[in-house]
Amino acid sequence: QVRGLHGSAWLCMAPLWLLVVGFFACHVTFEALNEALVTIPGVPKSITLWSVAVQFGLCALVPLLRRSTALSQRSWWPFVAISAMVFLSNSLSQYSTHYVEFSLKIVAKSSKLMPTMLISGLLGNSRYFQAVDYIAAILLCAGTAFFSYSPKASVSTTSSQVALGMCALGLSCVFDGLVPNVQQRLLRDTTPSELMARTNAVGAVAGVISVALSGEASSVVEYAGSRPDLWLLILGIGLSLAGSVLCYTDLVARAGSVFAVGIATLRKSASLLLSHGVTALVPVS
Repeated sequence: QVRGLHGSAWLCMAPLWLLVVGFFACHVTFEALNEALVTIPGVPKSITLWSVAVQFGLCALVPLLRRSTALSQRSWWPFVAISAMVFLSNSLSQYSTHYVEFSLKIVAKSSKLMPTMLISGLLGNSRYFQAVDYIAAILLCAGTAFFSYSPKASVSTTSSQVALGMCALGLSCVFDGLVPNVQQRLLRDTTPSELMARTNAVGAVAGVISVALSGEASSVVEYAGSRPDLWLLILGIGLSLAGSVLCYTDLVARAGSVFAVGIATLRKSASLLLSHGVTALVPVS
């Protein structure tokens, strides 16, 4: 009877682990294709703007394929707020590197599981975690930070500038913890498809505006004329990211923000290990 119960429990968790596998596979594919794009000889630097716009667009369109009525009549403001928090998190993190050591940024960005756990309890998304849970999270984040670490030149700054950089990095980490928790709260009243579609629709609009303002649209189109496979590569990047975000959003809905961020942290460690492994296998010429 106990064995039957265990088998039934694993069977019930099968969709969850399929989402985990899908998230890992799609994101590793996304990273590989993205690296292939930026390393194409002579590719215009502004191609990244086009790629990001396509990524947001596909992340908004793909979830609509799951159900035709994904978009309800509810307000867009919560989804705009999530997009704004993602933008602020990335912008503040990038800004902080002008005043703090790059290694400190790596450690902070690898530790987003910690603020996610704290905020999850405060917002009522989960119970308050115990000390042993935080110790496990610290070990996981420390391992990811270790594999992510790469020595960089030191930053020459004053104490006030360091304080400014630390504040920016701290706010970035707060937004990192807020985003998945706000997503989890919204998922009480909406579907993963609607959450993903609306949030990325806002990003798609910003992406199109960025492409229009770049002033390099003609050079990208001209370059793509000699490399027709460029659009296929960008399409592959967008679809693989859409698959990854789709699995991640479902993980937040099914298992909560802390579990999803924990899986994302493990995914980063796995990607780094895979990258180191591939590098070690490539012969030096």
